[in-house]
Amino acid sequence: MKKVDNFIDKFLDIFFSKDKSKLYLILIIILGFILRVISAINMRVYADDMHFAVHAINFLESGKLETYDQSCGLWFAITDIFYKLFGGATQFASRFASVLFGTLLIIGVFLLAKEFFNKKIALISAFLVAVSPFAVKAITADMDPTVIFFIVFSLLFFIEGIKKNKNLLFYTSATLLGVAIMIKVYALLFIPGFLFFYFYIKMKTRQKEKKIRKLNKEDIKKIFVFLFIIFIFCTPTLIHNYLLYKDKGIMDLQFTRIFGFGKEKSAQYYSWDVQFDNTKTRINLKNFFFGNEAHNHLPHGLVPLKWVLYSNPLIFILGGVGLLYLFKKQRNYFVLFFSLCLIPLFYLTNVILLPKHFLFIIVFLSIPAAFFVNWFNNRIQNKFTKFKLIYIIFLILIFSLFYLGLSNIGVVHFYAKDAVSQMFDYKENIADDTLILTDSRIYTGQSIWMFNDKYFLDVSKFQELLNLQEQLPGNVENINVYFIECALDDCGWGTIATTGQELNKSMEQYVEIFNNKSNKKIEIYSPYPNKNCWLGFCEKRNHFNIYKIEMPLKKSSLQVADSTHTFFLYPLKYNENLNQIFDKYDIHTTFDKLLNKFGFLVTYFAIIIVFLSIFLCFYKFIIN
Repeated sequence: MKKVDNFIDKFLDIFFSKDKSKLYLILIIILGFILRVISAINMRVYADDMHFAVHAINFLESGKLETYDQSCGLWFAITDIFYKLFGGATQFASRFASVLFGTLLIIGVFLLAKEFFNKKIALISAFLVAVSPFAVKAITADMDPTVIFFIVFSLLFFIEGIKKNKNLLFYTSATLLGVAIMIKVYALLFIPGFLFFYFYIKMKTRQKEKKIRKLNKEDIKKIFVFLFIIFIFCTPTLIHNYLLYKDKGIMDLQFTRIFGFGKEKSAQYYSWDVQFDNTKTRINLKNFFFGNEAHNHLPHGLVPLKWVLYSNPLIFILGGVGLLYLFKKQRNYFVLFFSLCLIPLFYLTNVILLPKHFLFIIVFLSIPAAFFVNWFNNRIQNKFTKFKLIYIIFLILIFSLFYLGLSNIGVVHFYAKDAVSQMFDYKENIADDTLILTDSRIYTGQSIWMFNDKYFLDVSKFQELLNLQEQLPGNVENINVYFIECALDDCGWGTIATTGQELNKSMEQYVEIFNNKSNKKIEIYSPYPNKNCWLGFCEKRNHFNIYKIEMPLKKSSLQVADSTHTFFLYPLKYNENLNQIFDKYDIHTTFDKLLNKFGFLVTYFAIIIVFLSIFLCFYKFIIN
């Protein structure tokens, strides 16, 4: 009861205490949340974005512990829950995990900065993350904002555990880090940084106390339990690959790439993926230090830093200068930053060099950036007493809002809704018993994602469907048919201009037919790529055209259209009536059955931890 009273008192203090830092943080959280919601609604859908969003549909009913290419499945389970809560697989629902945990990350950064510095620096850190163009534009149907939140939240408990020497805090940290690994496996790369920082602080403390500088039995036991808890959360992936290999002689893509087991047999599934050839995704020191033609001979180790600089110059520059000051004034955070960032930077740069994977640099740089902003503000105030920190904050906000409209990292539509998002809006007008024909010039992933809950068919297969009419059951009746034209001539493939001229000609014939027969044409416009865009004032181009006609077809044609939907090896919605799930294994022994159940038990436990962490994050914010 005393704890409840204390919590209520702390909550009321937010509004009535003279210390307004938490109230300011609430305003920052609201601002960050609004920006992330806008991003989720407006931002363009990328290839990985639609890939993961589609694979999350009905993941909980799939009987799977992971997807073939991610070696984990927790994000897909969480997103599937959000689909159910939001009433379907919509663009916003697919990105809600990023919106939610990307917003909670603001609190996590505040609390982490507060562990090393004061409330003012913590508030500035939170603000920098809240308005960061990189962090805001990272709100896609991807795992990075969610996994970085859990890494930061785990780190917070880890550091508290070092300070207070409480085992429960360490084990909570290990649990949250284990959840992070189940969301995206690259979270494993941060474990050495955690352990190095633990060793660094312990040695530093014992040096001050003039004790022997080595790990004692208590330290070793603590580290062992910490790693064992993390291992438990890795078991669903290990169990999946063990049972899959035992039954089918193959493993998932990542295990195949790293260990090579069953590579010849799994080539029929994975050989098209660049990661299957581990000669292209292994550590390459030459490229890391000297680069190659893929990035204009810029050392690959510098490429992520260039991306961070272009996407978020304020945090990059201020954070870099701040780190130099921290080397002299607060070396603990300096050591933490490099111990956490070096191994992930090195590995991800060599294995899978994509901008989205380096969000952690922005997050961990925001704290030294805030330190430098505070230092700079103090120096100015010594000369100009009327100068206030709010002026700097306001300038950062204006710069960030301006920068969100630039085309500096290939994304320009923060201030205007993308065509795919508009199609989701329009789709509400299309009845369920309708056939949608999609232009073959629309990337397959886009078509499947946009119309995942409708009956749709690539128009190139429409003639086959017409030829089947006599063989199909049922009576002929007038059915509404929509044709979705790619008005750009290339909607996502990126190759039609050079290699798809025949495809372009054949699609234009369909356009002419539907244009002549249709009594309705809707045009959807998207922001023009590589053009700056502010507050909705964007140069736009015709992206999709929608035609509607009535055609005499048998209603069973809709089920035939449904049977064609397979995307990245899996049938849409994991519907085994459409196709087999290639990596769904059979279980042959009682022991294997128990293993499989344990894998699902850990997964369900992780799902519970994910949702409990939302409340735990707010609880930590209120009581601290």
